[in-house]
Amino acid sequence: MSTCFEIYPTDNNIPQIHRIIANAELMFRDFLRKYSIESAVDIKISEVAESNKIKANPKFIVSNEKAYNFITVNGTGNIYIFYYKLSDMDNEIWNDELKTNPRAVLLEDSIMLNRKAGHFWSIKRTVGQPAIISLLYGFIAMAVSSETNGFIYSSDGAWDYNQMPSEWKNLYVQYMNIDSIDNADIKYNFTNWITSLQN
Repeated sequence: MSTCFEIYPTDNNIPQIHRIIANAELMFRDFLRKYSIESAVDIKISEVAESNKIKANPKFIVSNEKAYNFITVNGTGNIYIFYYKLSDMDNEIWNDELKTNPRAVLLEDSIMLNRKAGHFWSIKRTVGQPAIISLLYGFIAMAVSSETNGFIYSSDGAWDYNQMPSEWKNLYVQYMNIDSIDNADIKYNFTNWITSLQN
């Protein structure tokens, strides 16, 4: 099953994608060191346009619904970044979250600022990706959030829904401490991915 982290910015900044990747890679290398993992991380970035024309090394993260970023890691795994304008349904979902989810209430000001920004990004990992992708794409989500003063959300199993929405720094703490993960399935997957890289 594919899973996504959604990043909701609180401003209209469209960040440079190489800044995002550099930030994500720094955090990811700290993560690898914590678990005594030595693994090469070779990241290549492309943008795919509506005509399927591929542009290597784009300057900015995708900001058009008819295009997407395509990130290849170590020549094998792939991460996708999509851009979406907020819809009426998105706003209805956040209205419901603000009525029922205490974590959303804590981020109400950010949710309102995102409505003014009017868009969000989705960082997607498809099924069957290698362990390095399954761990790295969360750090890319954190880096996008950091660069856009945004917050992170997922309801499809990318992370524990009970911890969503989240500021990127809170997600970083959870990623760096496996014992802080309450969701048994996510903890199990995380442990397996780490073991796979260690081996």
